[in-house]
Amino acid sequence: LHNLQHWSNPRDIGEMARQLLEEKETDVDIRGWVKYVCAPRASGKTKSILPAFLAGRKTPERPDGFTHYLYLACDNNDGRNFKVTPDRPHHDLKVAKEQGAAFMVKCVQTLLEKPIEDDEDDDDDENDIWSVFKIPLDNTPKSEKASCSKMTKLLLKNLGPDYKLLIHVDEHFKMCYRSEESPAAESGAAFSRGAMSVLASTPGVAVVATYTHRPELPASESSAVCRDPIMLPPIDPDMLMAATPELQFEDPPSPDDAFYLRCLWATLRLRLSYYVQLRGLGALHARNCNIPATDARFERFLAQFQSSASFDLVTRLKECNNLCADKMNNLLTNKPIGSVQQISRMLAAVADTDEAVSTVLTNETRQMNDITVLEDGRLSVSLMTLLSSRDPDVELYRKGRDLLTRQLVEVDMLQGTPLESAYAWALACLAAVEKELKFFRRDSGGFSLKGSDLQAGSLFEENDVKKFNLTSMQPEVIYYVDEIRGSKNTRGTPTHPIADIFFRTADGQVVLIDVAGSNGTDVPKREKRKKGEKAGSTDRVAAKEMKLVNTTFMMQTKMEEKGMEDHCGLTVHGVVLAPFDERPSTEQQSSKGNRVMVVRGDDALRLLGGLRQLSRWVQ
Repeated sequence: LHNLQHWSNPRDIGEMARQLLEEKETDVDIRGWVKYVCAPRASGKTKSILPAFLAGRKTPERPDGFTHYLYLACDNNDGRNFKVTPDRPHHDLKVAKEQGAAFMVKCVQTLLEKPIEDDEDDDDDENDIWSVFKIPLDNTPKSEKASCSKMTKLLLKNLGPDYKLLIHVDEHFKMCYRSEESPAAESGAAFSRGAMSVLASTPGVAVVATYTHRPELPASESSAVCRDPIMLPPIDPDMLMAATPELQFEDPPSPDDAFYLRCLWATLRLRLSYYVQLRGLGALHARNCNIPATDARFERFLAQFQSSASFDLVTRLKECNNLCADKMNNLLTNKPIGSVQQISRMLAAVADTDEAVSTVLTNETRQMNDITVLEDGRLSVSLMTLLSSRDPDVELYRKGRDLLTRQLVEVDMLQGTPLESAYAWALACLAAVEKELKFFRRDSGGFSLKGSDLQAGSLFEENDVKKFNLTSMQPEVIYYVDEIRGSKNTRGTPTHPIADIFFRTADGQVVLIDVAGSNGTDVPKREKRKKGEKAGSTDRVAAKEMKLVNTTFMMQTKMEEKGMEDHCGLTVHGVVLAPFDERPSTEQQSSKGNRVMVVRGDDALRLLGGLRQLSRWVQ
């Protein structure tokens, strides 16, 4: 693990470390927590923990940080896999849980007191070397409390009195035999609960579990050890490109460049990051370990990407986008579209509570087996599952999926950005399952909306904010802007002077939504300046807010004029979605009664639901 680079932003690694160290507060008396990272195979779960441990280690500035790290794998660790033998725990669940606790004490004792000296030239002793990881099943186990006491004494003996130990249990599902027919009710699940509970109940120990499934522990139960989801830091495109010679851009577009360049750059970052996550992480990690290239297809991709380095910026952005679009098209078209009940709910994301999980993850939806923990602790599924599913009960899910898929696979991009398409899909599904849209987590800012459809549309004529017709909008439908599409050699043409998404509720509330990809910091203005004149600056989020304030007020005033009687009873509101702006969200109301909200940071990111997984790639 220490040889593998982790291409995540240090800030995200620091947040993961904070979550690992955090003692979660609840209304009930919890005996201990098992933190867990849940994500599909080859997504970086296992290798993410060590960088987080290093970011959270004890320092003078962090006296309560970690002092020790133990990696305890139950599978996929080159033979060093802890297993119980024989592998079937007792049929009595209480005894099975006690057996799991006794097993884990022996595992930790092996790590601390029985180091392995692997002589690579002596193949005859291989079985003896790995036999230390096969822990005999204790047929007469002591109580869980006794095992916890034994664990405490073991750690004090080997680590001293002031330890803060992070134990990483990898592939926790594989420590013993597990029945696939009723995994929550059989003895293997009880064995696993006992094993992790003894760790979480030991003073000075934090435990984190990594696997494609959640630990079979309660979310919140008095006097019990419970589960607590933590984020998996996403790939950072800038770090990935900087660390890979073939992917480097010497002079990428800056925040001051034209929108078209920034759109090309954001789309490339999305396509490249997603393709590398799906197909290239193993090959890049092999490089770090000086393993000869084994994926000729990915090596050819890197060579093709690098071959565009001599082109001018615009040409290179187009060529690299075309290359990545072709790769993503191959991946997505070869993945069959499956019907998955509740997939719209999973796109909107659910809290990790026992009630929510039992409602959504029913027997009919068990095919959603790649549950993913989002950065805010809610649950969704992988991007690949979201992009290769349809909801038999929510037709607009397919339309939103196709909208974002075009951003990934089509050479002739829309004038809009991937972030705009992601919000259109996410908000449509959120409205369809919740029957309302709340832009803030507090009660205010909500609109009753059934989300009956997702359509392309336009509010304005001739790209003029003064020429609008709101009566053509169907109530309960969410619209995304229907731009004039570009071709391989020409740019698309904007048709909307403001708003990327809009809708009208049944009670006459019209909402214009502008998506801001900026982080809100000032950037130099692009206007021509006189010689010697210093550059001005502009805050793009604030600029969008002001434009919405002025436009919605103008529209509200115009609707009171003669000839606009068919607009009577409509109120026009504005919303800026600024997920990368970390200032507080704001709301203001005009004398006309309409509101303009600026939804920033985590408030805006939460609205993306499961599509939050791609947010770092389009920033």
